[in-house]
Amino acid sequence: MATMQEIFKGFEERQARLVEDGLKNPLAHGAALIEGQITPLLDAKIPVLDQGFLHSDLTYDVPAVWDGNLFRFNDHLDRLERSCAKLRLKPPMSRSEIEQATINLISKSGIRDAYVQIIVTRGFRFVREPLPTSDTPENHFIYILVMPYIWVMPPQMQPVGGEAVVTRTVRRIPPGAIDPTIKNLQWGDLIRGLLEARIAAHNTHS
Repeated sequence: MATMQEIFKGFEERQARLVEDGLKNPLAHGAALIEGQITPLLDAKIPVLDQGFLHSDLTYDVPAVWDGNLFRFNDHLDRLERSCAKLRLKPPMSRSEIEQATINLISKSGIRDAYVQIIVTRGFRFVREPLPTSDTPENHFIYILVMPYIWVMPPQMQPVGGEAVVTRTVRRIPPGAIDPTIKNLQWGDLIRGLLEARIAAHNTHS
């Protein structure tokens, strides 16, 4: 079994190759599938009237790619389907189409250690509008993003661990308000907690 040092060394070597690839492949810095079109991530655009953007009316899931291998992809797709069902969202692509589109996007990017985000939104239809009929079908959107791997804790910090800060003024949104089994971007509490923790850590070390 590889040691953590060997794992991190392999990651650094792949990152160095990715930097070289970025000189000839614009998708190596990140790629997006928007309305069926593949584009460099930094060039990707979404409609400002998308309810996912305006009201966080969406769900998502984040499978990871490590050394070219998707980790528990089927489990992530299962959870995405459960989240969509609870929010009455219907992806405009079948499960197999999502799977193939994701694999294709990863392949074209050349990113072997990747953070992958699959997002399904309600599109332009505001939830207060009448329920759709056969004459007015749902028009939900799907976005797929691939970018270089994002660490929760940087590799150089992992051998020694990080500091923990307990926030004093921020409380998590209770499960009775937002079902925590649905992946969502209601991150107001998390962001405020991170800001408070960073300020506290800065004051401690200053």
